[in-house]
Amino acid sequence: MPKPYSEDLRRRVIDKTNEGKTVKQIMDELGVKETFVYAMRKLHKDTGSVAPKKPSGGRPQSISETQLAQIKMLVLETPDITLAEVKEELSLSASISRICDAINYKLNLPLKKRHSLIQGKIEKM
Repeated sequence: MPKPYSEDLRRRVIDKTNEGKTVKQIMDELGVKETFVYAMRKLHKDTGSVAPKKPSGGRPQSISETQLAQIKMLVLETPDITLAEVKEELSLSASISRICDAINYKLNLPLKKRHSLIQGKIEKM
């Protein structure tokens, strides 16, 4: 999603409108699109503000905070547990990839690497 225009630019559009400038003049002076000028005028009229709207919607979290704590305890107690075993042990409805993302990015636990597999491949060469 693109970043919203700065509040300063939004304010300048309203100021130019209040000065009596036409939409075309505002577009030329500030280098914005016609739809942006109309949107700012409408937003200011409806809300009295030019602040960008808060992001809304999005996908709800599939793993709650309590489940995150349970996952962390489980992984720290048994570091060699697989993601499928975590899902089964805690009866999670989230997908394996969501559980992996939660462990790696929300809990900041390190990725496990199987040194024995790497060592076995080196010895065979």
